Amino acid sequence: MREAGKFPFRPSTPAAWAAGVSVARHGLLNGCARGAAIQAAEGFPDRDRPRKGGRDSERLPVRIVGLGDCVNIETPAQSADGAANLTLAPQSAYSPLMMRKALNDPALERHLSTLAPDGVTWFSLGPSVGAIQMRGVLIHGSRAVCQARANHGLGPLETLLLGKGLLCAGLMAALLKDPGSLMLRIDGAGPAEGMSAEGMRLPSGAVGARGRLFKLPLPPEALAAESTIDLFGPGALTVTRIEGDSKPFVGSVALRTGNLNKDLAWYFYESEQTRTAIDSGVHFSKEGVPYGAGALLLQSLPGADDSFVASAENALASLPPLGLWFSEGGARDGLISAVFGGQGAARIAARTAEAGFAFDCPCSRQRFLDHIARLDRAIVADILEHGPWPLETRCHYCSSTYAFSKAELEAALAHRRGANPAEKSAPASPPGAAGEGTGEP
Repeated sequence: MREAGKFPFRPSTPAAWAAGVSVARHGLLNGCARGAAIQAAEGFPDRDRPRKGGRDSERLPVRIVGLGDCVNIETPAQSADGAANLTLAPQSAYSPLMMRKALNDPALERHLSTLAPDGVTWFSLGPSVGAIQMRGVLIHGSRAVCQARANHGLGPLETLLLGKGLLCAGLMAALLKDPGSLMLRIDGAGPAEGMSAEGMRLPSGAVGARGRLFKLPLPPEALAAESTIDLFGPGALTVTRIEGDSKPFVGSVALRTGNLNKDLAWYFYESEQTRTAIDSGVHFSKEGVPYGAGALLLQSLPGADDSFVASAENALASLPPLGLWFSEGGARDGLISAVFGGQGAARIAARTAEAGFAFDCPCSRQRFLDHIARLDRAIVADILEHGPWPLETRCHYCSSTYAFSKAELEAALAHRRGANPAEKSAPASPPGAAGEGTGEP
């Protein structure tokens, strides 16, 4: 069973730490950070699944590394620094094409079948008479987190970190007015190094999320960490937003706690001058399997009355652990009513919209093949000569793996030359030329 506690704490085994679940309570509404409450579970079995070593095959003279829908070529020296390219999903490709790995857990599948569907609810808060004072977003993401765990092959602690990243990216993508993408990125000096999670507001109105941990599996030092700040260490939280046809907006703040809930609240307060509370949580079974996941964002609107904001903040004190709520079959509407609708006519919570939420990635086999065909001619020539075949590529954001034969690549190159006759006579770029290894067409 779980019991509430605070960091720092040391459970009896590293496995118990790995399975420990969060919910970092709320965030920032009236200019001060809330405390953190952690639910810890004892006695979870250690991870016994096999792990794949390295990100890609070491047989390749250059490694093909997929970042979302982009193919990037790295040499071993370039990949050693852990830097990652930022690739936001283009608006033209919002169809779930990734490879969905089976959960392979009948008990989990039976449990998920009893829960309400994953989804997003937008709602507003205001007095019974008067203007709307606050807006909110609530996400149920139990299936999304389980799918991310299956696709990436995550252990409990990794599921917790990436799951909360996906949920928070989904919350922020839900705030976009037009279809677009929002990337959360943590870069730190701690053993976990960092993570990136992208939320996508689709033309249909649904919200998708994908992401990756920079260090997988997490090293033993991460399991021995005594606090969330020890996981990521000193570093920065960066938010990149692309909405409609507008130029990307990039904002960055220093990591204060390593807790994404609270650090995002500070981001909103410092970068966008908006009072915001954020909560996200993942609930695990005693075997360390994620059984429920959810996230909440509550944000004051310009001109909101301070006393009304304070009453909403007080209501957050009754917010249950979101992962636990959804794992027990709770509904989104029920949570909103229970937390924010209990003061009679003093406060009205109104649902404004609903949509789906899923772990999705716009990568596909054809897209990877097209990107490989657009690589620098010298690199493609090296691949054709040295292989190995089949050539395997992997998407970092969903771990989909796509294999190509030499004939398939040659056909893709012939098709590209037919569509671009100028390439037939264009000389190959010499090694080290500008643009080589960038993955740009």
